Amino acid sequence: AVELPRVYIGCRVPPYGTRDWYALDLLASALSEGKATPLYRDLVYERQAAQDVSAALLAGDGRIVAQADQQPLQGLAPTNLWQPGDVVRDPYQIELPPELPAGMYTLQTGMYLRETGARLPVVGEQASGDTIFLETLGWPPG
Repeated sequence: AVELPRVYIGCRVPPYGTRDWYALDLLASALSEGKATPLYRDLVYERQAAQDVSAALLAGDGRIVAQADQQPLQGLAPTNLWQPGDVVRDPYQIELPPELPAGMYTLQTGMYLRETGARLPVVGEQASGDTIFLETLGWPPG
């Protein structure tokens, strides 16, 4: 579990019916009305900043045998809030099928845009295109 500090935000609201009140009401509507808002379109479609993570276990033939997808820290650490240098430790639990045969399997991860399914390119020693290969594992362990 991740403990986050409680944050209280307050503001002085202009009197009802004044020009400033209507401006604040319009701003609140623009920022909070779901996928049709300019803010949502900017973050998701233009900047591609709201991303999900996929962790998958692949059989030797490249077939996905088990997979877990979620937003970082189950939605508590969206990527659009990340800053350069941030480290987000994001554990995943991949449920293995009961009939999983003995053999070698590869654990991989990557990020994608939920709305389009488009995967993001990655770089690094263990990366290839849009995938990071984490480890090769033998099943059953031992």
